[in-house]
Amino acid sequence: MRITQLRNATVLLDFNAPNPVRLLVDPMLAPRGALPTLKWLTTQRQRNPLVDLPDGTQTLLDGVTHALITHCQRGHFDHLDGAGKKFLRERQIPVLCTAHDAPYLAARGLLAQVIGDQPRALFQRAYQHHRMRPRHGLDCQIYGAWRGLLHRRSG
Repeated sequence: MRITQLRNATVLLDFNAPNPVRLLVDPMLAPRGALPTLKWLTTQRQRNPLVDLPDGTQTLLDGVTHALITHCQRGHFDHLDGAGKKFLRERQIPVLCTAHDAPYLAARGLLAQVIGDQPRALFQRAYQHHRMRPRHGLDCQIYGAWRGLLHRRSG
């Protein structure tokens, strides 16, 4: 597996399973400063994203086969922004997500697939997948419905 961080929670995971998979996680693809501030985190307001996408991002995105959205409602544009939605919708990329987010994503024209057996089929049993309760900040419920997914190579 190869991991490439683009910004914030946006990463690319390349799996060399029997069929190569490039998984885009939490796409925040808007230009630097195009989105509002995160109003609760700081008194120094800066528009988001705080940094540009790295050089070569478009080439990397051209190879995306699937996406994973960890959570995206209640103002979580830092995990899926308008540019990310447009990218996924225009390319008809399958989007793995929670049951909580699936209707929200489908209503926006995305190919939402609830995480269940898809990861196992997607990686042809080359990886084991375990759902887990992740920790985020102070582990407060204000963050909404989200889940962690642990990928572990079989064997």
